Amino acid sequence: MLKKTTAAVLTLSYLLSPVQALAETHGNDLPVEQEGLVNEQSSSEKEEVQGKMSEQPSLEKEETQEQMNEQSPSEKGEVQEQTKEAPLNQEGKISESLEDVPKEQSEVVTPEIVDSTQPAEVEPAEVLQLQVGWVKEDNVWYYFEEDGAKKTGWLYESEKWYYLKDDGTVQVGWFNKDGNWYYLDYSGAMQTGWMYDGANWYYLDYSGAMQTGWMYDGANWYYLNHSGVMQTGWLYDNEKWYYLNHSGVMQKGWLYDNEKWYYLKDDGTVQVGWFNKDGNWYYLNHSGVVQTGWLYDGANWYYLNYSGAMQTGWMYDGANWYYLNDSGVMQTGWIEIDGIKYYFEANGVWVEKSTVFAKTVVVDPGHGAHDSGAYYGGVMEKTIALSVSLKLKSLLEQGGLKVVMTRTTDIYPSLNDRVNISNKNNADIFVSVHANAASSTAAHGIETLYYSKHPKAKEARSLANSVQSALIKNTGATNRKLKDRDNLRVLKGDNNAPPILVETGFVSNPSERMKLVSDSYQNVLAQSVFEGVQQYFSK
Repeated sequence: MLKKTTAAVLTLSYLLSPVQALAETHGNDLPVEQEGLVNEQSSSEKEEVQGKMSEQPSLEKEETQEQMNEQSPSEKGEVQEQTKEAPLNQEGKISESLEDVPKEQSEVVTPEIVDSTQPAEVEPAEVLQLQVGWVKEDNVWYYFEEDGAKKTGWLYESEKWYYLKDDGTVQVGWFNKDGNWYYLDYSGAMQTGWMYDGANWYYLDYSGAMQTGWMYDGANWYYLNHSGVMQTGWLYDNEKWYYLNHSGVMQKGWLYDNEKWYYLKDDGTVQVGWFNKDGNWYYLNHSGVVQTGWLYDGANWYYLNYSGAMQTGWMYDGANWYYLNDSGVMQTGWIEIDGIKYYFEANGVWVEKSTVFAKTVVVDPGHGAHDSGAYYGGVMEKTIALSVSLKLKSLLEQGGLKVVMTRTTDIYPSLNDRVNISNKNNADIFVSVHANAASSTAAHGIETLYYSKHPKAKEARSLANSVQSALIKNTGATNRKLKDRDNLRVLKGDNNAPPILVETGFVSNPSERMKLVSDSYQNVLAQSVFEGVQQYFSK
């Protein structure tokens, strides 16, 4: 930019009129009338100059304040208070030595006197001046380059970055450039690192660009959403849960939140399921919450104490004793511990031997000898019934129960004989084992029969329900549910024990027939009936 300035000539402490300058040059050679004029002018002009001199301190203060308001953007925020006092002469006025006056001001120029009654005119000199750097125009800051052009775009000046819009004015606040967001403070200086805008925290990298997503600052992980806002609390990202504390730091290890315990792995994700920490096993549900008390994982029962640690060995819950093996699994049936046998019901409760041996179970393998029962594909029902019944007998006896069989070989006791055996032994329950058949080979599944008009129908239905539930759970077979049958001899009312009849599957169905002759599947059937019996006695 070009700017006009006017060159002026100054004396040491005040301005001289042309006549005064001439008088000082020629001494007393002026005419009397001129001398009087000089003295008059000198007296009045000195008073005027002295008056201005006395006003100078207040003017300087105003100029200082104005200069502070005129600071460029690069000077804002870096103001240093400096107080300097001008030396005073003996009269308390500001003194000024000749050395302080620039050379061009210390030289007195004698103007040409054209007329003795008029001062000579000094011609003003026009100077073209090119301004570079910060310039304030109409109370707006601009930056001029060396060629005089207004700077636009990015500017690096005084170790700070600025952005000048297309009209040259300084950008402040949020703005987007080439797909990146930047923040420039009130002076226009670009911000980097953590930035709080009065409502939210943001992170601007070394280039000033606002960050989104996961961000590592060299010590901790943070998450900034799509708007760049730092997140706190629970965060669901990429089908995984994380927790960020009040400072936005991703948490690891144990976390207590809303009266629940969680564990966050080294990558910040929530632990679920079984996991071992410092030698203890814990179980966290699908939400990551640490479980306590009794836990069923779909296969076994476990007990987790108040801290969530899995228990092993003997455990007393305030009412009953239980035993959990080294894997934490609750034990049932007969278990040998330190050389001594103990019996635990289906619900895991330890039962004294005297109570266990008081129960008698009659197991009745259906058919036998000349009565093969259903016959398909070379497989006879009587064979399946006997095999499963013998396996059941072994399990029941291991469980401490007294077992009476209506047959242990391929013989045929009459139906009346079977009922008499039950009554003679004062049986507590009667379980008859069979296999099913139908005209349709598509028929399949397991069902358990009882008689609703039996004197102990309530107990019989409860037993049937426990056995049926265990069979379906362990085999995965189709549940044909409970059936009320009044035409089966062994289920009649003269059988003093609560009686049930179990149909373990269809020999008429090729697929189920293959399972029924399988030793492993027969073991599952026997175990299931045993569990049902245990469940019944534990009620």
